[in-house]
Amino acid sequence: MSAALSRILVVAAALLGGATACGIGASGSSDAPPAVAIARSNLEVLLEEVGVVEATRVVPITAPFRGMLIHLAETGQMVEVGQDVLVMENEAHITTLEDRLNDLKSIRSELEASIESLTIALRSGTLDVDFAESQLAYERARLEDTNNRMAETAVLLEQNVVPADDFREAEFRVSSTRLSTVTRDLDLRTEAINSETGRTSNLTTIDRHAVRGAQARRQIDLAQQRIAASRIQAPVTGMFLRTKRWDWGSQRMVEAKPGDSVREGQPIGEIPDLSTLILRSQIPEGDLHRVAVGQPVRITFDAYDGLRLNGRVTNIGKVAIAREASAAGVLVQAEGYSGQKVFEITIAFDAPDPRVKPGITAQVSIVLERHTDVLAVPIDAVRWADGHPVVTVVDAQGVATSRAVELGVRNGGRVVVRDGLREGEMVARDGAAAVRPGRSG
Repeated sequence: MSAALSRILVVAAALLGGATACGIGASGSSDAPPAVAIARSNLEVLLEEVGVVEATRVVPITAPFRGMLIHLAETGQMVEVGQDVLVMENEAHITTLEDRLNDLKSIRSELEASIESLTIALRSGTLDVDFAESQLAYERARLEDTNNRMAETAVLLEQNVVPADDFREAEFRVSSTRLSTVTRDLDLRTEAINSETGRTSNLTTIDRHAVRGAQARRQIDLAQQRIAASRIQAPVTGMFLRTKRWDWGSQRMVEAKPGDSVREGQPIGEIPDLSTLILRSQIPEGDLHRVAVGQPVRITFDAYDGLRLNGRVTNIGKVAIAREASAAGVLVQAEGYSGQKVFEITIAFDAPDPRVKPGITAQVSIVLERHTDVLAVPIDAVRWADGHPVVTVVDAQGVATSRAVELGVRNGGRVVVRDGLREGEMVARDGAAAVRPGRSG
């Protein structure tokens, strides 16, 4: 397994008694190879990877309507809840609002006049109809009386009590009264029709005013909504990031800026919620069985020397993916395709730190094993002879002696010695290969 991709480190957490580096020689000369005193210590086996900080909640900011940007927060700018991040030009909507309000006042005056006219017409029409109905009732009563008299005259005519001329006169009066009654009835119907026509005309006018008023009201509501929407405030505390889009004119990715014309719904930016920051990393598939949810993690950052945070694994991916497709796997791939499969993991911070921002990289050290009270030597103190590990032990007189050892877990810096060394012995480091057994120095 490539050390550049994933290294299992054996780290000395605390050296019991301390490891003392010193130069040892027959005469104490400064050109003698350095040596280190071996002491027991607590060691941890770590899995090292690279991670990227992300926010699990990202709030998008889009253009509320077509128009021109007059203010936009800068990329990387920290914003608080309620702070303006986008302001659109709204002079046209303010003018529209004022015009429609004036229209609405005019329509209101016209509507009030139409309603007053209708009220007068209805009142007048009601009086005319009442008078016509009373006249009709009178004519009908006269007709009935005339009919009665006509019947009486007919009887008297049959009995030769009255002459035929009287009967014809009575018959003429009946016809005349009947005609008058019919005429009055027609007049009444005409009055009713005219009254209904006038009422309908007035109602039509009122309805027309109502439609115009509703249209003006809708335009007023729209103008008010756009004026209110022209100023967008941050719904969360976080870092504002402008959204980039492809510009065909310049043939490159550009981000929106004040003075640009934007369309309704166009993505302008986003605000990662800093309260939802996590660290996304990956582990090689060969180490999947050694990592579990809840495992402790140590985190350092390239951007902040000395910043060290702790966290825990909160999620492990279910499917293996190419390292280059993982969250930060490509960051440790020098060139070409590694061919390695990894599982993405999510790490939660034990405590937040305001210096941690979305997008920055981190060095991730997952604690795989802990060993206590073990002997470990620098890896450069070990050489190989006939396929076996050997170290050079330097005694108190500065005499160097080769000794075979049995090694345990290791990394690029230190290796555990299971057998072959005793606590307190001195082991030569750099230059050990040049020291021959039995010679001082």
